[in-house]
Amino acid sequence: MRKPPGDWKTIDDLAPQLAEFDLRCQAQDFDTAVRVVFEFDFNHLYLWGYYRLMAELHERVQGKLTDPLAKENSIGMLGHAYYRMGQYQKAIAHFGEALEHAGSREDRYGESVRFCNLGLC
Repeated sequence: MRKPPGDWKTIDDLAPQLAEFDLRCQAQDFDTAVRVVFEFDFNHLYLWGYYRLMAELHERVQGKLTDPLAKENSIGMLGHAYYRMGQYQKAIAHFGEALEHAGSREDRYGESVRFCNLGLC
């Protein structure tokens, strides 16, 4: 049912992935659900201006992820969505939380990315 990523031109092209996300969440398979979202959140939802949808998807998995890197990246993507919606305090809070996660994993590159994200705000 999925189209190849090069053929994703509109939100309708992401319907199979959005349906899979919903099913994964219903099955409480949140780590896999967020990996589905990572396939299209920044390069499609973000670039197309679907910030609210991006935030809603990532909000649904908050507090339910077990993979530390997925948790950090999801929190960071929430920061990006809130930043683009003009909710700067929420963006700062999420970028700061993602920074803490990167620090706890001793990921210096991740920390530098999160510091840059904070600089946006």
